[in-house]
Amino acid sequence: MSVYIELNHKDIESAASKIEDNIKEMNKIKGSAESQVGLLKGAWDGSDSEEFKHSFEGDSGVLATIKNACDRLQVRADFLKFCADVYKSAQSDAVNKARKL
Repeated sequence: MSVYIELNHKDIESAASKIEDNIKEMNKIKGSAESQVGLLKGAWDGSDSEEFKHSFEGDSGVLATIKNACDRLQVRADFLKFCADVYKSAQSDAVNKARKL
């Protein structure tokens, strides 16, 4: 009994592309937030301002969280692209072997 796995490498590539589009959108939102916070910091002094700055820009703040999410998503997008390439190559090899029969 044979088991067949059917994949469409274009769907895998499309998923990777959608992930990368989402990363770009997240980076645009991050840039906009940074801009708005920059304006806010210019008019806000005191300890609560410093606390907010730390929660936004700190090691575990909003910017770091967004960067971490984007980095992890990019790893997944890269893996999907790799999988699509491997499947494409395997499919091409199978077709070439079938032609030689």
